[in-house]
Parts: sequence; structure tokens; C-alpha cells
Amino acid sequence: MYKTRNVIVLSILLFIAGCGGSPSSSEHQKNTHTPSILLPENRAHEFSLNAETTKVYLDVAYGNHERQTLDLFIPNHTETIPLIIYLHGGAFTHGGKDEFYDQASANTVVNYLMNNKIAFALVNYRLLPLAPDIDDEGILKPMGDITYALQFLRYFSDRLNVNTNKIGLVGSSAGAGSALWINTVGDQADPENSNLIKRESTLVSVVALSNTQSTYDFVKWETEVFPQGQWTLELDHRTQNIYGGVENLSSLYSEQRLLDYRSKVDMLAKLSSQDGAIYIYNTALESNFSDPLHHPYHSQVLYNQALAAGISTDAYIEDLGINTLGTAINPFLFVANFLTSQ
Repeated sequence: MYKTRNVIVLSILLFIAGCGGSPSSSEHQKNTHTPSILLPENRAHEFSLNAETTKVYLDVAYGNHERQTLDLFIPNHTETIPLIIYLHGGAFTHGGKDEFYDQASANTVVNYLMNNKIAFALVNYRLLPLAPDIDDEGILKPMGDITYALQFLRYFSDRLNVNTNKIGLVGSSAGAGSALWINTVGDQADPENSNLIKRESTLVSVVALSNTQSTYDFVKWETEVFPQGQWTLELDHRTQNIYGGVENLSSLYSEQRLLDYRSKVDMLAKLSSQDGAIYIYNTALESNFSDPLHHPYHSQVLYNQALAAGISTDAYIEDLGINTLGTAINPFLFVANFLTSQ
């Protein structure tokens, strides 16, 4: 009995020594979990698509919140295929992926993508509250959801038959600003995260931005986007909501939390030659300063600074006469052609 106990103790000591003093690594592995994806019934028939050649999965959960869902259109193919992800607009306070289906071109877009063997996803994300409520996380919450949805789709790329080197984003308004942010912020993969999905890369090949904002640093709206005083920074609900609460305007220039937040969401400052290609699409009127969110000056300053940063950039900014392609190209078509030509 005594010898047996000694052998057991010695075995334990040898095991610990053999671990190289890294029990934290073992603990880290123990805490990881294998993510799952639940694909519901194929609803291709609801979109007049052939269920034998196309799979349509609606409201697939990528998180636990009711807004953390996405729709998937997957054409059958024997090889991996590109993926386009659509991000809806709505100033981060309203809107949803279903709005895409109300567009006149929706059926044309879906059929074009399916016929050209390009997978398509539409993403919902958590929204910020309407006035007078303020979300203490600010826009990093919805943009974080979008980032996670991208990683989710990349994690399950084998099951979805997606080529992870050919992923593009198409966004409208807030969705466009989010796509630009993801494209400029750098790879947000966290290799040590216990959530395997968060270990996935967030890099994309191309983004198409419809009526985008150029930055979510509102100070730059005043100094760079509208430098002639056409827009003035105010302490309104939008400003407070964007940054997770702002006591007064002066704190945007002095409070470290807000300085850091402004830096995190300043896409103009993060433009780099390492970013994916950019297509800017804007049909707003230059004379309409009552709508600063979609004003073509955002597209113009982004276009100029993206080119200066060495990014492959094309633009159709109708009212400012900027048209690098000779004609207006549908953002979905631009991304589809870009991905299939790689």
C-alpha cells in the first residue's frame, strides 16, 4: 500500500514536471468550447429559387440576443465560393436586414449572386436606444456584433463552402460606416480567446459603401468633412449615444475615455495601404446640409484620403462629379466582380 501510494505521488510529480510549468495552457484549453451553428429548413422556394441548387436559411443565430441573427443564401457548388455580407443602415438605432428585401433590386441581386456562385449573408445587430435613453457602450456594441458575425461566418466557412480569402462587405449608411471601420481597424482576431470564433480573422478583400460616413470622430466632421461651417458639433442625443455618454462638449477634447473612443472609431485616421479595396457610392445632394450623415462630403474626403493612403479606391459620387468607373455601378455588382476576378 505504501509503495503504491509513492508510485502515484511520483507519477503526479512527473506529470506536472512534464507540463513544462504551464498549467494555465491546459486550463485555457479546458475552458474552450466548440461553437455550433443551427441551420433551419431551406426556404429557397419563398424567393422563387430552386431548392435543389440553392440553400436559404433565415434568422440563423450567431449570438444569444434576438438581434444577433443573419440570413444565408448558399448556392450549391463543388468548390469554395466567395461571400458577400450585407450590413443594413438606420443610424444604429433602427432598421434591419429585412429592409433589403423591400428594395426594387433585391431579387435581381440575389439571382445574380446565386447564378454566379457567390454566397450572400445579411446581418442584424443590436441597436442603440432612441432618445432620451443612452447606451453606455456606444457604437462599438453594434459594430462589435457585426465583427463577430463576420468571424462566425468565417469559423463555419467549411460547412458553408466559403472561400475565406474572398469575403466582401456591402453596407448602407450606418452599415457602410461599420464596413469601413472593419476594413480600416486591422485584424481583430484574438488567438488566445477561449471562444474559438473570436480567434478568426476579420480582414476582408473589399468593401462597398453606400452613402457612408467617413469617420465617427464627430470632431473631424466639423474640421475636415464640413470645414466651412456647414455642420456644427452639438451635444445632442446622437453624440451622447455614439460615445456611450458625454457630459459636455468640452469633455470630447479632454476626457481620456472619450479621446480613446474617438480614436477607436476614426476610420479616416486608420486608412492604410493594407486595407481591402474600397468602392464609394453616393447619390446625395451637395446642397442638402440638413442630412449630414449621408452628405457627399463624407464620400469625397474618404475618397481623397483613401487614395492618399495607397488603397485601391473607386467612387461614384454623383453630385460632385466623381466617377472613376465611367458609370454608376451597383455596390453588390462591384463587390461580386471584384471577388470573382481575384
